[in-house]
Amino acid sequence: GVSGGAGVVISQYYGAKDHMALKKAVHTTVAIGAVMGLAVEVVTIILVPFVLRSINTPDDVIDQAVIYLRTYFGGMLFTVLFNMAAGILNAVGNSKRSLLYLSIASVANIILDLLFVVNFEWGIFGAAFATLLSQTLACVYAMVFLFRSREPLYRIEIDYLRPDRVFTEKIFRIGFPSSVQNMVRCFANIVVQASINGFGSMAMAGYAAYIRVDNIIWLPLMSIGMAASTFTGQNIGAGKYKKIKKGAK
Repeated sequence: GVSGGAGVVISQYYGAKDHMALKKAVHTTVAIGAVMGLAVEVVTIILVPFVLRSINTPDDVIDQAVIYLRTYFGGMLFTVLFNMAAGILNAVGNSKRSLLYLSIASVANIILDLLFVVNFEWGIFGAAFATLLSQTLACVYAMVFLFRSREPLYRIEIDYLRPDRVFTEKIFRIGFPSSVQNMVRCFANIVVQASINGFGSMAMAGYAAYIRVDNIIWLPLMSIGMAASTFTGQNIGAGKYKKIKKGAK
């Protein structure tokens, strides 16, 4: 949600050709990502056992679930930073770059899964560790690109890497409703998950498989909305309101 809010703010300044404001918004976005990523990482690792027990996780899988989630959440900093970087790239119309890095990470995840789970026999930890490393890889690619970009408008520089209060407020004001929207949807899924967990680990596995299929169906639709958001933001910044109406139709 916050990365979406950042994308809206950045796309507006990009469309308006306000280079100084764009630079501040980009650096604020990355700084917010680093702080939020670390905070989320610490909180989630601590709360994992409590949350799993509160949603009726069966005794025969709860220990493995704790291992998986704590390992997975150990990489939340990289996940959040990648989302922020992708938000920046999407806002300036360079969505192909984040797609490329995510594709590389996805292939790496499959290879590492086979290596850690099949060859090394690390079990559930191996599966989670493979995901953590692949997310880290995507983050590193995206951040290196932003730091070395030949485009000065959104190139990251260490000296400017700090949150600006005005831009932080703008990003959160726009991103908060989207964050709540996503959280409500996830919370509803958790309530359903808690009910299904009462039927045992086999039912849990079936529901987990369903969630993967569900994501394949709705993520492309959500991506169209994200593209429309970037299109609208850039045209708001440029003052081209007729284009916005045509895009909405």
